[in-house]
Amino acid sequence: MSQFHFQLSCFQSPLGPNSGLLADVSMRPSNRLEFTFNITTGSQVVLPRPVSGPSRSDGLWQGTCFELFLGMEDESYIEVNVSPNGQYNHYYFLSYRERAPEKSDPVRKIHSRFFDFGDHMRCFGAIEFDPQFKFNHLHSIHPTAVIEFKEGLTYWATNHPLDKPDFHFRDCWTILD
Repeated sequence: MSQFHFQLSCFQSPLGPNSGLLADVSMRPSNRLEFTFNITTGSQVVLPRPVSGPSRSDGLWQGTCFELFLGMEDESYIEVNVSPNGQYNHYYFLSYRERAPEKSDPVRKIHSRFFDFGDHMRCFGAIEFDPQFKFNHLHSIHPTAVIEFKEGLTYWATNHPLDKPDFHFRDCWTILD
């Protein structure tokens, strides 16, 4: 099992020093990747409206959501989004923002749970991959988040090398050993 720990920062943060976001990612031998996001805030996070149950949905980044980008050895990568209300989505890209056909996506199932403790929140999740998928093809990982506050959306990543947030920009992803 491989484990990775990340500290995310907010792009041009209007938030105080008591805010922070940590992410942990673990690769399990059973073709399962598990992740946890822990956010501590001094402000109230705006949560998406509840839904009747977990469902796949587009546009989750327009509100509070947690994301993982998984880069392959070539230019391809996977994007996974989970929302506190149980909605999720995943996309497979051939290269920078170039979507691949749905049938080539190695993600088979996504599970997530969200807990709101008032001054902090936690998101647990797991991604199950096709049996043919091998973790040794992973080249990089990039945990990110979009957190909505009453003041607006904030963008969280391990670093922000550009003058605007772009989670798809692979130069800022963490390369795996």
